[in-house]
Amino acid sequence: MLENYSNLWQIEKAFRTAKTDLKIRTIYHRKKERIEAHICLTFVTYKVYKELERQLKLKRSNLSPEKAIEILQSMFQIEVKTQQIMR
Repeated sequence: MLENYSNLWQIEKAFRTAKTDLKIRTIYHRKKERIEAHICLTFVTYKVYKELERQLKLKRSNLSPEKAIEILQSMFQIEVKTQQIMR
């Protein structure tokens, strides 16, 4: 129980990030499917945010996730190049 309580700050930080940085707000739904979809999208958005944070740290970037999102919001077009995996 103490271990779970000590991780509470991570949960609180996740909710704070979702509310402030990701601007996810409470939406009142009545249908079960819409509630589930809203929760799913909220978690997916948070997961993408955490992956951005991880990649920036991995690349030793000086950018914060918030600054990277701000830069991305000013872009109108991007080109993504992927490596083809040979099997």
